[in-house]
Amino acid sequence: MRLVPRSLQSRLAVLFTLASAFLIVVLGAGLYLVLDRALLGAIDQGLQSRSDDLAVFATEDQGELPDTDPFAQVITADGRVVDQAPSNSGEAAVLSVDQLGNIEGETWLETDVRVLGGPSRLLARPVRVGTVPMTLVVGSSLDSYDRARERLALVLVVTSPIVIGALAGAGWLLSGAALRPVRRLTQQADEITVNELGRRLPTEGTTDEIGDLARTLNAMLDRIESSVAHERRFVDDASHELRTPISILRGELELALARPGDEAEVIAGLRSALDEAVRLGRLAEDLLTLARARTGQLGTRPAPVDLGLAAERVASMMGRDQLIRVEGSAMVWADPDRVDQILVNLLGNAARYAESQVVVTVTRGDDDQAGPTLAVADDGPGFAPSILPITFGRFARADSARGRETGGTGLGLAITAALARAQGATVEAGNGPPLGGAVVRVGFRPAPVERGVAVPN
Repeated sequence: MRLVPRSLQSRLAVLFTLASAFLIVVLGAGLYLVLDRALLGAIDQGLQSRSDDLAVFATEDQGELPDTDPFAQVITADGRVVDQAPSNSGEAAVLSVDQLGNIEGETWLETDVRVLGGPSRLLARPVRVGTVPMTLVVGSSLDSYDRARERLALVLVVTSPIVIGALAGAGWLLSGAALRPVRRLTQQADEITVNELGRRLPTEGTTDEIGDLARTLNAMLDRIESSVAHERRFVDDASHELRTPISILRGELELALARPGDEAEVIAGLRSALDEAVRLGRLAEDLLTLARARTGQLGTRPAPVDLGLAAERVASMMGRDQLIRVEGSAMVWADPDRVDQILVNLLGNAARYAESQVVVTVTRGDDDQAGPTLAVADDGPGFAPSILPITFGRFARADSARGRETGGTGLGLAITAALARAQGATVEAGNGPPLGGAVVRVGFRPAPVERGVAVPN
């Protein structure tokens, strides 16, 4: 059984009802106690006034009382009634000898008095008649007091559920009115589909929390629209890149099958198909790396890495020792495999567009805020102005670079940025010194020598 209501309106109404019920119960109990004290105080005040007046009569008239009091007795210490009001003539003392012995000042008692009709309130006080100490007792019936309390309790018991029910209904209506704009926003947001991401929720004339919610949802829709557009461009570019090698691969295989007798032609076609298969494999690996980086699954195993030695090793592996010059050295804290991938992409990209040379400059950082930096520069034409703002975007290439002769897919710098950021490094691109062409800088974290890691110089 579900104890908590499902809808927010119901929950608000329930909370409002519970709070109202608690408040009404507390206020009702307080009102009951206040009126109870007030009624009893009025009776006590009347008894006090009568007692003061009768004490004077009893003292001056040798214990005799006036005939107008509804109930009064003057009692000796041994329980003998000296005088009493005519209305209770013949009544025995209302207090026992033990009770009389405990009267030292004004004492309040409640007991049944027959002539007063039942439960009564008594005030007893010592008086002196001549030289004899006696006790003056005055009383008043509690019948009207009890009836007033019962009527008040009945009114509270009957009206409280009615008031609570009315407040519950008011809470339901108020919560519904307050949530009505939210329902409209929910309905309008539900009508927005992936094909209508340009639609926005209305915010005109709203400055309250509902308006803030609408503006927040619109900002979220802006981000979603931008992300979807980005992914669509990525799919389009990936399809474009995959279509060319697949078409070539298919054409070469069909050509080889069409001329099975021409061994040289078949071998050339197979070699061309193998090149395209390698290209497809490289493109698939690049796309997988970007996808893992985007979902945070690009694992790293940080360790001390000498950037200068790593750059020299990658340049030698690429067979570009004569073209690429490495200057400087610094220890960084990064994943060695990811550093090699970064260097392969940067050096390959620089060598592709360089006219005569590529310079890799490694500089040591001054402190933890400015760690070691790897800068790869070439003397080529540099980045086109239209490309600089999106240098590290996927498939970001100038129009002149879209030919297959360049060998690039436009993913190298995007992968470089993803690999660098995955291990806490920064990356930026530009044009200028030292060679006047393109320059890409990657800022790494310094190797943690203070952790006791052995760092060679």
